[in-house]
Amino acid sequence: MVSMGMELYENTMRRFALHQDIEGSQKETEKGQIKDAGTVLAQMRAYRTRQ
Repeated sequence: MVSMGMELYENTMRRFALHQDIEGSQKETEKGQIKDAGTVLAQMRAYRTRQ
């Protein structure tokens, strides 16, 4: 059995989630599922102004 403090556990889980996000992004990039940042930001601004 291993014991760790809550802060260490939460930091570990955040790092794990970050690594999963990076891995997912790499897979999407390899599949060509990417968008231009400028286009996405413009879409986000347009969406925000409609709210």
